[in-house]
Amino acid sequence: MYSIILFLLTTSDAIMSYLSPVLIGNYVQNNFIMGCIIAFSSLVGVISDFLLPNFFRNKSYLFFIWGTVLTALLFPSIFLFIKPSIAAFLLAMGVWGLYYEMNLFANYNVVHTFLKNEQHAAGWGIIYSFRSAAYLVGPLIVGMVSFVVERAALYYALLFLFLSMLGFTLFPHAFTKKHQLHQSQEVPPPKERLNTELKIWNVLFRKIWPLYLFVFSLFILDSTYWTVGVLLSEQMRQAHAWGSLLLPLRTLPALFMLFLAPKLARPFGKKRIAFYSAFVSACLLILQGFMQNDSIFILLAFTSSLFSAIAIPEIYATFEDYMSRLGSHGNDIVGLENSAGSLAYIVGPIVAGGIAALVGYRFTFTIVGIFLALCSLTALIIVPRKIKMPKKAIEHIVLSS
Repeated sequence: MYSIILFLLTTSDAIMSYLSPVLIGNYVQNNFIMGCIIAFSSLVGVISDFLLPNFFRNKSYLFFIWGTVLTALLFPSIFLFIKPSIAAFLLAMGVWGLYYEMNLFANYNVVHTFLKNEQHAAGWGIIYSFRSAAYLVGPLIVGMVSFVVERAALYYALLFLFLSMLGFTLFPHAFTKKHQLHQSQEVPPPKERLNTELKIWNVLFRKIWPLYLFVFSLFILDSTYWTVGVLLSEQMRQAHAWGSLLLPLRTLPALFMLFLAPKLARPFGKKRIAFYSAFVSACLLILQGFMQNDSIFILLAFTSSLFSAIAIPEIYATFEDYMSRLGSHGNDIVGLENSAGSLAYIVGPIVAGGIAALVGYRFTFTIVGIFLALCSLTALIIVPRKIKMPKKAIEHIVLSS
């Protein structure tokens, strides 16, 4: 039920993800500046990753759900009701950055609240499949209303948002406290100082830095598709009606994760299958950039995405396990993991926009593929099969602060 409602919310996000680079690019007429504006959303995201665990340590999943919905509502509203300008775009990107982090915290807390540890891979597979279905539908909606894109598609985004608000209003009534495995403490611990949070992140980062780098590389790829890939898709669409299928076919493979994620995790382990599949995806990406034929490029994008779609829910499930093992400090590792994606969305749009300006849209994917391959190999070589969480070290930091 949660994932169905999340589908409605994410369809709105997918529409905005496709529209934003186009609307901003049309206004500034420069790919690098467009990338810098979009990257601002992730700068806000990094700050949110740091502050949310500190100020909202023991908030329930409902707090993060409604934080997600309210920030999501502001995002298309800014494009609709404020005159286009760089300041307006930066405001919209800042809201989008906060929305994205709230959404991730909501997902982690829902899985933690309602599912057992052995169900984490399946849970993330379901969530990722429904989110991917939304990212499949969103660009198609934009394509159908492309002649009135500034208004019609934005109103569609608001429509899906209001439907998700209705769903989230009903959700806590359908799944009451008796359905919850983990409930928030009645008396939350005192808020920690920001330097304490930095120390906690430092301890966690030293344990998981290869995983952090791996997550960073996966989101570099994702940010490249949703910036340079959107512009390439628009270019292809001018030549062929099916050119707009690049992003939908990129997201289509993730729908299979509903069935595959729990099965793949059993024989190989969540981390290992994520590393191997990401490496295969990277090799196909490297080839993809050399293809000038649109149909072959899109086919390789689809094939590459088959493997990267395996990696993402498996690595989320890995961090979900770590969250459970850290108890009341679970949101600290969620914030740290989310910051990898936020940093990728700061660096990715700027670097991808700059590379695209130098070597073109297509070869940008080859360079991103090389980076993903190196990060996957590093993780395969360095990451042990079991990482022990530094729970005692964190508790010592908190007590001594």
